[in-house]
Amino acid sequence: MAIPGTPGIVYTADGLEHSEAGIPSSQARDHGVQLDKRERKLARHDYGRWWADIEGEGDASVITFGSVTGTVREAVLRAAAQGVRVRMIALRLLAPAQPSNSPGRWRA
Repeated sequence: MAIPGTPGIVYTADGLEHSEAGIPSSQARDHGVQLDKRERKLARHDYGRWWADIEGEGDASVITFGSVTGTVREAVLRAAAQGVRVRMIALRLLAPAQPSNSPGRWRA
């Protein structure tokens, strides 16, 4: 990687987005195009019952995402061993939840 300020070297700082060709960009147009692309992917994909991993039973829930899921799973198991009924909801995607595709798996 080029170090900024190195003579004879061109440094390109990654932008917020990238162009359709994959070139880093901070242009508003490229940002809009990529946002639209993500929205289409979210709307068209059928997450089915896999929008989240749901483990455990109980009226209380712990919602988690990403790398802390293992730690939360351990805490839920420890709570269950002490008689505390709690479930873990590990989201697979940080976006508006798509639970309507998973009957019986989601209660508001």
